[in-house]
Amino acid sequence: MTTENITDHTLPTTVDNKRRGRLRSVLSGLVLTFFSLVFSILMIEIFVRVTFDSLPPALQGDIQHVRRLPWKDERLVQPFPFVVDNKFQARLEPGIKNYRIHWRDAQFTFSTGTVWEGHVVGLRTNGPRWPLQILAFGDSFTFCWTEVNDCWVQRLQNDYGWNSVNAGLAGTGSTGQLALIEDIGPPLEPKLVIWQWYPNDLSDDYVLANIQGKTDTLAGAPGPDPVPDAEGLARYSAVYTLLKKWLDPPKSSSPYKHYVTREVNGRDMLVATNEYPSPFSMTYPLVQYGWERDVEAHEAGADFIQQQVGAQMLLVVLPTKEEAYAEYLVDDLGEGYIQQIGESRRMLLAMCEEKGWRCIDMLPIFQEAIHNGKTIYYALDFHLDASGNQLLAETLHDYIIENGLLDTSQ
Repeated sequence: MTTENITDHTLPTTVDNKRRGRLRSVLSGLVLTFFSLVFSILMIEIFVRVTFDSLPPALQGDIQHVRRLPWKDERLVQPFPFVVDNKFQARLEPGIKNYRIHWRDAQFTFSTGTVWEGHVVGLRTNGPRWPLQILAFGDSFTFCWTEVNDCWVQRLQNDYGWNSVNAGLAGTGSTGQLALIEDIGPPLEPKLVIWQWYPNDLSDDYVLANIQGKTDTLAGAPGPDPVPDAEGLARYSAVYTLLKKWLDPPKSSSPYKHYVTREVNGRDMLVATNEYPSPFSMTYPLVQYGWERDVEAHEAGADFIQQQVGAQMLLVVLPTKEEAYAEYLVDDLGEGYIQQIGESRRMLLAMCEEKGWRCIDMLPIFQEAIHNGKTIYYALDFHLDASGNQLLAETLHDYIIENGLLDTSQ
C-alpha cells in the first residue's frame, strides 16, 4: 500500500474541535451573562426591599404594590384594611393582629379590639377600664399613625393615669364619628369626650352622605393619579414594575404635581403645591356641602354628649402640616394659599366661640414647637409623628387640669 492511498483525517478533526471549542466558549459566555443578569436583578430586588425606607417618595410610590416576599401576599406598602360602612363611612374589623403599616416615613403595627364583645367596629383599644374617664373620637389622627404607646390617647392613660378608650376611626369625618358617639357613648359613661377634628373631615362628611345617597356627586379639588394595582409579574418584581413604567409610562389624567419636596429644618418634607386652590378651600361645592354636614354633626354631638352621655365635650382642632410649617413655606405657597387651607379651621373655632364649646386650637402650639426644633409631623406623611402626639397629650393634660374637667383624686 502506498502513502498516496492513506486518507489523512487530522485536519478536519482539528477544525471541528476548534469549532466546538468556540461554540462552548460562546455558550459559556451566554450562560454566564444570563446568570449574571439574573443575579443582578435578584440583588436589585433585594436591595430595593432592604432600602425601601430610604428610597425617594416617588420611587416608593411606584413599587408600593409589589409583594414584600414573592410567596406572601403582603405588599411593600400594605393597603389600610378599611371596610366601607353605610353608617360610619369606614371601619376596621375587630380582631386584627399586628397589622403592618408603612406609608412613606410612617411605620407602625396595630391590632384591633372592641368596646364590648360582638361590637362590629374594630378599635385600637383593649376595651374600657373602669371608671372610664376619657372616650376619644376622631379620624386617623386619633387612631394615631404611630405605635400604640406613642399615641396621644394611650399617653393620657399611660402617662397621666386616666382610663381612656381610643374610638378613632381612620378615614371618617365628623358625621361618621357622631354615629359612633351615639352608638357607644351612653353605655360606656365616660366623664369626658374628646373629639378631634382635621380639615379633611369636610370631604369625608360629603363622602358618607354620598354613600348614603343623600347627595349627588359634587366637584372637589383635582386629585393625583391613583397608583395602578399590580398585575402579573408586577406583583412580584420591583425591577419589572420600574422598567414597565419607564418604557411604557402610564397616561396621566392630571396636569398637576400635587405635592413637592422642600427642605425644611434639615428635612426633605413633602408638602402640597399651590397649583390650584387648596383641597380644603370653600371654593369647592364638595367642601361647602361637607361644612354644612360638619356643623350639623357637631351641634347634634354637643347636645347628645351632654344630655345622653352625661359627659363634657372637648374639641381638639388640628391644623395641616402646611399651616403648622407656614413660616417656612409661605414664600413657596403664598399667604393666600395658606389662608385657604385654614379657612374651615377658623370657621370651626368661631363656631366654638359662638356656641360656648370647649375647643383647643393646636396651630399656635404646634408652630411654637416647630420653631423650637420639634418635628411634630412626619416629613413625608401628613400625620403627627411621636413628638406631635406627645405634645398633644401634654396640651390636653394641662387643659384638663387647668379647667377641672376630670377629678384628679380618682
